[in-house]
Amino acid sequence: MTAQETLKEYWGYDSFRPKQEEIVSAALEGRDVLAILPTGGGKSVCFQVPGMMKEGIAIVVTPLIALMKDQVQNLTARGIRALCINAGMGRREVDNALNNALYGDFKFLYVSPERLGTRLFQSYLQEMNVSFIVVDEAHCISQWGYDFRPDYLQIGKLRQLVDHDPLTGVLSLDGFRKRAEELLRTHPDTPYLLVYTNIKNFKFINDSLGRAAGDDLLRFWANRTLATFSDEEAMGRVTADRFAVLRRNGGDEVLRKDDQEVLGPVRTYFMDRGKENRVLLCGGVYVVTSTDRQQINIDHMMDRARMAEKKVRDTRNEGHDFYNPEQWEKEKQIAEVINHLPAAIKSGSLHVWYQPQVNYDTGKITGAEALCRWDHDQLGFLYPSDFITVLEESGLIYDLDCFVWDKVCQDLHRWNEQGYHRSISVNVSRCDIREDRDIPGQFSSLIQKYNISPDQLRIEITETAFAENPDLLISNTNRLRELGFQVEMDDFGSGYSSLNMLKEMPLDDARNELMKIKGVGPKVAACTLLFGCGHISSFPVDVWIKRAMQALFSDGLPEVALPYAGIVQQYIFHYARLTKLEFDE
Repeated sequence: MTAQETLKEYWGYDSFRPKQEEIVSAALEGRDVLAILPTGGGKSVCFQVPGMMKEGIAIVVTPLIALMKDQVQNLTARGIRALCINAGMGRREVDNALNNALYGDFKFLYVSPERLGTRLFQSYLQEMNVSFIVVDEAHCISQWGYDFRPDYLQIGKLRQLVDHDPLTGVLSLDGFRKRAEELLRTHPDTPYLLVYTNIKNFKFINDSLGRAAGDDLLRFWANRTLATFSDEEAMGRVTADRFAVLRRNGGDEVLRKDDQEVLGPVRTYFMDRGKENRVLLCGGVYVVTSTDRQQINIDHMMDRARMAEKKVRDTRNEGHDFYNPEQWEKEKQIAEVINHLPAAIKSGSLHVWYQPQVNYDTGKITGAEALCRWDHDQLGFLYPSDFITVLEESGLIYDLDCFVWDKVCQDLHRWNEQGYHRSISVNVSRCDIREDRDIPGQFSSLIQKYNISPDQLRIEITETAFAENPDLLISNTNRLRELGFQVEMDDFGSGYSSLNMLKEMPLDDARNELMKIKGVGPKVAACTLLFGCGHISSFPVDVWIKRAMQALFSDGLPEVALPYAGIVQQYIFHYARLTKLEFDE
């Protein structure tokens, strides 16, 4: 929406008054503006229109309580969310207002100059996405001086807080946006790169070495980078361990120099201080184009650099990569998938298909697995590989799984009425298993709702679920089995958690899972459970062990040894070999 369109929608005016449009344009370009207009000339519109167009909230410093209340009331009447904090409010009211400013979708926060210097306000301010700082009725300063309201002197500190990161001293995200826009606008012939970098193992660093060590690392990184900068470059802390840099494009030589002088010392920061921790850095590089300069959008450029960084993070330990347009198309597809899932569930464009499960020996169909297909309006026909991972990462997979579970139970009910008693396998994603969800209770409700038996549902849980929360997985699995459902591990052996899962599973279930693998019989399964998973009650069924047991313990092991039967029988076997015990044929 343009400035004129914004003016029309919220204020009902077809055009700006003289000088208003010039002021609005300068503000939108990120320039500092002193607007002097006669009384009734529409000064408020000059900052309110840009405030509506920019993301975030505008901080408006106003000296009079009556004035700020009037402004908030006027904006609210126009459908614009605004609030104020003044000296007449209690602590709880102030807390509520600041929380609304931080977490709500308010566009304007009016405050008195005395509020600027309070520790509470400044702590919230650092977390806010501030679009503008506006000094309303600024003539009060020139007319009466700072002695009238000495807290006006806090405005400079306010800008510093908004534009700079207090931990590292580099620009904040908002400050980086402003500075990067200014550099691209004022240096039209200078080639630029936008680099987005993060520490892959930062959480581990904080957990193992302490948050103070992590903070020291971030400060070191920022200082090393700034030491290599010219006045025509900028660095901002996006969030936590993520930094954005607008760097003059000097080709591979500049990147190599940055790697040697900045990134290399960052990687070995702890190693150089006698610790074993190597810092893993993942970076994405976006080359600023001439098209980017026509309509400067720093967030758009950062998104593209972030895509390149994500590719590095997902495919290898560390390093950097350049953005390519294919990534942008992929991200657009991801957005389409996420945005259209609720509508797809309602419209019927999501379909449940059934893949038959056949007994290899008899050739008979023993059941089927429920699979999902999506006939997307814009992307065409989508297979699970096109959307399952996206939905898992976005937290929407549970919505899809609930739809599939319900549809399968509907079909089972219909088939039962037709005289066909069938069993269907349904998938439970690793993301479905959470403390706040009762998956066993949900399946129990479904079979009651549709009057089907538990044996008609085989629940397949992806093995990666085990690695994320093994205790929760095991408790859910046990409850499902108690309710009569058959629970299976999907894609067993494809990940790293298989043996750990077997270690925690009940012995019979673990043995059955192993014997699903082609070529694995009872003896191999028992050996795996005993020696690989520590199931000491398991033992391989071996003819020599049988004979040794018959010769030495014809009535079986003593009761005290039963919990350790596997290990005891192995010792008996070796004893029989060493002593050359004679067995009866």
